[in-house]
Amino acid sequence: DLRRMCGLNAPVASLTCAELSRIPILDGDDTILTLPRVLSVIDGRVPVVIELKSTPPHDAELAEAVSEAVRGYAGKAAAMSFSQEIIGFLVEQHCPCPLGLVALGDASMAPEHDKAFEHPISFISYDVRELPNTFIELERLERLMPVINWTVRKEADARLTNEHADQIN
Repeated sequence: DLRRMCGLNAPVASLTCAELSRIPILDGDDTILTLPRVLSVIDGRVPVVIELKSTPPHDAELAEAVSEAVRGYAGKAAAMSFSQEIIGFLVEQHCPCPLGLVALGDASMAPEHDKAFEHPISFISYDVRELPNTFIELERLERLMPVINWTVRKEADARLTNEHADQIN
């Protein structure tokens, strides 16, 4: 939905690319860009991490579009999602970039998160507020899985990341 970024109460999937390209982003003059356009603007100057949000029944189409956009990109990119189904669709599309699981929750969520490893996951993006926990510690030690943290806004969160993860996203 577009509420947080654009102040519009509408699902993204209900609008065409042309309609989306005319919607202004809050507090600015910019409008929504397509992923291929964003990648052409960035032009390989910095790595890009693309998070795919689940929008059933459009997840397969989304994975296909992202895979196609990344396939034509000369810079470094990674794709990640909370949705293990989307990760599976990215695999089916032979998405050429590293794939990651976005996750949160305490160690009790480990059995659910472990299902993602049925796919070739290259990293985990985890909510810093859930650290430390045994799931992340085991993934880093046993699978040597890189962990990046999100929602790092305070000095204390940066310290947690330095102790229990590998990078801030």
